[in-house]
Amino acid sequence: MMNGCTTTSNNHIRQDESNDHSDEAVIIRTYKATDLSQVRNLFVDGMKHNTSPDSYVRHSLSSDLSSMEETYFTAGRGRGTFFVMEEKRQSTCDDDGSECHDGHGRIVGIVGLQDLNETCNTCELRRMSVHSSLRRQGRGRQLVQTCIAHARKKGFAGIVLSTGAWMKAAISFYVSMGFEDRGRTEHVLPDGNVAIIAKLELLFV
Repeated sequence: MMNGCTTTSNNHIRQDESNDHSDEAVIIRTYKATDLSQVRNLFVDGMKHNTSPDSYVRHSLSSDLSSMEETYFTAGRGRGTFFVMEEKRQSTCDDDGSECHDGHGRIVGIVGLQDLNETCNTCELRRMSVHSSLRRQGRGRQLVQTCIAHARKKGFAGIVLSTGAWMKAAISFYVSMGFEDRGRTEHVLPDGNVAIIAKLELLFV
């Protein structure tokens, strides 16, 4: 978590938020419990691509990625969310042609927004990852745009995030999306090693 705000829990009724950032190939929708395995696997693959420390990956899997509901849907005032990007499959129709159904495939992108606290009107963007086969195709931009739209709709004053300082491409990407680089800080990893973390912020006018 980027700042010192603590979280509390409140009852929250989740609504699916499929949105205008979906397209012919993918749909962006709200996370469901049945997505957990794919979400965790995609996160691990993304961290390997970015050469993130193993201790960080293990800690992430045992913390928020083991308590999705509490972290992303009931923390703070319950305004957070977690989105998945899912591939669309070709529609299938009944034999008599009376009814057709849109198919859905694997999860190829993830991103979460955590409501930090009742007294802190910001949310934190977390666990952003896109499958390697779809990188550099604008999919990450779609996910961030979805988060920005959600944060504005829920009345947040802005979005904060932190990422490894060694992830220069990710930092450049977020800056291109309007985030401001707020500098570097040291973060002690679960294994006791120290990592340099970049902090970024997007404030809504």
